Amino acid sequence: MGLSSDKIAESMNINVKTVLKWINRYKNENTIECKLKSGRKKKIDDDIDNIIADCVLNCSSNMTLDIIKNKLKKNKINISKSSIRNRLMDPKIAKIINAKNNECE
Repeated sequence: MGLSSDKIAESMNINVKTVLKWINRYKNENTIECKLKSGRKKKIDDDIDNIIADCVLNCSSNMTLDIIKNKLKKNKINISKSSIRNRLMDPKIAKIINAKNNECE
């Protein structure tokens, strides 16, 4: 019938409980994809992403998290530097920056 849960877990270097969870999810839902979770609401919306993208475009090589945080504060937006860093790592910001760059050309 195939590999055992133990063998699958070993070959994928994951816990056997994870394998069993995936197998049960597949049996019950016909998929192993994660469900959307409600989680905590995000404080950062598209407007804030646009401000962050503008900072990246306008601050050139001198851009720091502090500069972005201060610009956001001037717009009465208070988010942490770690949240800003997380947004900068998000591919969505790169798409916004590319789109804005293309508008300027």
